[in-house]
Amino acid sequence: MHPSPAAGPKHTLIEHERMPVRILITDCPPSEDMLREAYLPVFEELRVSHLVRLCEPTYSTAPLDAAGVRVIDSYAFADGSAPSSEVVTAYRAFIDSLVSSAASSPSAVKPTVAVHCVSGIGRAPIFAVIPLIDAGLDRADAVEFVRRRRRGAFNRVQIAWIMDERDGLPPRDRRRTGGGVTGSFKMFSGSAATPGERAGSVVSMAPSVASSRGGGGGGSDRPRSSAGGFLGGLFGRKRQQ
Repeated sequence: MHPSPAAGPKHTLIEHERMPVRILITDCPPSEDMLREAYLPVFEELRVSHLVRLCEPTYSTAPLDAAGVRVIDSYAFADGSAPSSEVVTAYRAFIDSLVSSAASSPSAVKPTVAVHCVSGIGRAPIFAVIPLIDAGLDRADAVEFVRRRRRGAFNRVQIAWIMDERDGLPPRDRRRTGGGVTGSFKMFSGSAATPGERAGSVVSMAPSVASSRGGGGGGSDRPRSSAGGFLGGLFGRKRQQ
């Protein structure tokens, strides 16, 4: 099952002045024609270098290959769930390598990675919240930061996993300070931050791009009931601690 082509893709750019990489959350292209018409122009404008597919491959990567966008399928995990610690470790290493390469280039431009699952509201936002947390944001703040920009992001299981340092999202090894995210993000902090980098943004440079701003949602890659009450309760408990 895919999003309806008539609805158009929803691209949400997650960027923060403390995060050394930009993550473009999107949905799964329903066809190769839509990939060419509504995704590649956005990828080109944002200088997307890699596309991470977190769901089953359903379209040819030939247009992406021709455009110089490398597709990564090795981080996929089940709809509505959270990634394994092995996937998280591999993803963090991948982000580290991109940041290190970008920091050593003359332009020192933040790399941009596109991530999609099916509808872009469950698995894909997790891959945006991880580098936010690794950049030093509080876990609850990082969840809220993404949810304000990607309507319906995360379900109860995924939020609980993000908030759980022991049995959920493992803390980043803070001993890694050279060359990785925790060491390289400073390379970008001296450049002027755009309003989007200070507060995050929703991409809107193409007619087919739909705006996504905050709100509740299901957090699976397919619509479910709202998790907003759970999130509010979670933050409430956090403030009481």
